[in-house]
Amino acid sequence: MAWVLPDWDGTAYWYATTAGMVGTVDRETGSVRTMRLEGEIIENAFAVGEDGVYILSDYALYRLRHDDEGAIVVDWRTEYDRGPGKKAGHITRGSGTSVTLTGDGDGLAVITDNAEPRIHLLFVRRSDGVVVCSAPVFEAGRSGTDVSTVGFELADGGGRPAGIHSVLVENNWGRHTFPRSRPAPGLTRVDAIRQDDGSYRCQEVWASDERSIGVFKLSLGNGLAYMYWRGDDGPVTQWYLTALDWRTGRTVYKVRTGAGLGYNNWAGALFLHPHGGLAYSTTIFGLVAVRDGAD
Repeated sequence: MAWVLPDWDGTAYWYATTAGMVGTVDRETGSVRTMRLEGEIIENAFAVGEDGVYILSDYALYRLRHDDEGAIVVDWRTEYDRGPGKKAGHITRGSGTSVTLTGDGDGLAVITDNAEPRIHLLFVRRSDGVVVCSAPVFEAGRSGTDVSTVGFELADGGGRPAGIHSVLVENNWGRHTFPRSRPAPGLTRVDAIRQDDGSYRCQEVWASDERSIGVFKLSLGNGLAYMYWRGDDGPVTQWYLTALDWRTGRTVYKVRTGAGLGYNNWAGALFLHPHGGLAYSTTIFGLVAVRDGAD
């Protein structure tokens, strides 16, 4: 398995494999440069920013770049608590998140660790790899995520960065046996708030008991976070798209998408139409679309 993304300047493609191989392919010449993270695997997708490429292994978070000759350079490496073993519902041991970047080059990279009894949301300074603050999330002994977080930096009234980095993280802990998923609740918002001295304070803003094992999404247009999961009532399984208010964590509405196995999205991703008003979910047997009922 491999992940591929273009470099920020467009001169090369970066790739990473589960075997711990990281490489670049020059777009003009096709020349390949590689570097192996010895003894480590890469199970999650990576992120690209103006300041570098962020690779997350089962041991550490890296910021990489290529020099003028194309060689791969390690700017920094930050280890995290990889836990005593693979959690229920995870694919491998170690962090289950992809890397989320917030703000610009002076901003933060966000991941989770794999600690027990609760995982921690880690806010890492992009300039030097220092963990500026962290927060434990979810119930002790039932805490784990295997999908990317969603995050962004808030703006003040003038549209300038406010120094508040807001992140949503989903709990996927559970003993899942296809086609039945059993995730523990829920969805949690944590903010990293910059203090006057430049340090950060982590604060849990809210925690919802809504459940999902899919890749949830946040609309910056309407401030709603979307999840997809089943109901637990009735002889036939019902499936719902659920919307939560990003500000408060309140469940705004649930829309029934269908009934039966075919509407199970089984860890599939949600997609929001770029012009708004339309959400899609992959399912076992096809695709589901949900449209706003009013403008």
